[in-house]
Amino acid sequence: MLLVTSSCLFDPDEKPIDDDDDDSGAVQKMDLTEPWHVLNNIEYAYKVRDRNTYDELLDEQFTFFFSQGDVDEGLPVQWGRPDELGATNDLFISNSQPVPVGPECRSIRLDLLLTNIQWVEIIPDGYPDETWFSTTIFYTFTFEMAPDQTYVAETGAKAVFTVRNVGTEAAPLWKLVEFRDLGKGV
Repeated sequence: MLLVTSSCLFDPDEKPIDDDDDDSGAVQKMDLTEPWHVLNNIEYAYKVRDRNTYDELLDEQFTFFFSQGDVDEGLPVQWGRPDELGATNDLFISNSQPVPVGPECRSIRLDLLLTNIQWVEIIPDGYPDETWFSTTIFYTFTFEMAPDQTYVAETGAKAVFTVRNVGTEAAPLWKLVEFRDLGKGV
């Protein structure tokens, strides 16, 4: 992909909701008419374990890139939309019904730092007539597995999220086309 320019190109008066550490439901599902709505809806989908909302977010060309630490532990470098939806679905349903592999997932929390989002324009190699937008943000991903195993992402983990408009200029519909986990200290 080719990076073109860096800027916050969208309505500066429309700000992402700052969820802080409140689990009371402050994150609400958005309509995907703004790029940051995709990020918001990722948090929403995890908070309420809503596979359909997560499915709606992912572009048909979606790719997830694992952090180098995950790859070093035996995970693949990347996977596509079907694998991402399968893995997420297993996490989302695992507290209510058995899954084919793995223990019960009692709780999941994905927090994205959605303040001061800076978008970078990208002209993707395979889509020269489109402009995608990318942002790098800090996140915390925590899940509690039964019986007493808990995984908490290290402080300082980052990810790059890339979105594209699959709608029109007049009626935008933003989708997540790439999620690149950078891990900690990148």
